[in-house]
Amino acid sequence: MNPSTPAAPSPAQKPAAPPPPKPMLTLKLTPQEEAKYMVDLKFKLMQMKKVLIGVKTELENKKGIHEAAQKDVAELEDRAKTAKENFKKLSDDIKKQRKAKGKDKEKSKDNNHEDDEKESTDEKKE
Repeated sequence: MNPSTPAAPSPAQKPAAPPPPKPMLTLKLTPQEEAKYMVDLKFKLMQMKKVLIGVKTELENKKGIHEAAQKDVAELEDRAKTAKENFKKLSDDIKKQRKAKGKDKEKSKDNNHEDDEKESTDEKKE
């Protein structure tokens, strides 16, 4: 046995990392072909950039529309709440008026009976 080379790696030592994967396909381009390829890539990149800018603009517009719609919904909810409160107030007022009219009718009936009684007693006196 040779003491300088251990038989098994110690747990403190890390095993060697695997080598990086080799590319599956390597292109051997001439400088002219490489320049043309780069121009094509830049052109495609610019097209993608334009598309992304368009999408971003459209998203911003839709976001603005969404925010405006949210404001409109909040305003409509406030109006509905106010209308509901007003309706309840009017309904309560109408109920009070009906009760008051009912009491007035009873009073007027009582008054009519009293008037009738007075007339009948007046007639008897005559």
